Amino acid sequence: MRGSRIQLIRLLSNLVSNARRHAETGVAVSITSVDGQAVVAVTDDEAGIEPADRERVFEWFVRL
Repeated sequence: MRGSRIQLIRLLSNLVSNARRHAETGVAVSITSVDGQAVVAVTDDEAGIEPADRERVFEWFVRL
């Protein structure tokens, strides 16, 4: 994703904040480089998004 520094900080902050809110025991954040691009992963110990709802995640203003 390309964006301004402030937008990228907000994106990462929201991802980590949401993971912390829903995690039972902890959150892990990893950043790696693949073909010269940063790959960020934010993971927690929750079950995740139900398979039936995964496409809806990308719709505007959807709450699951």
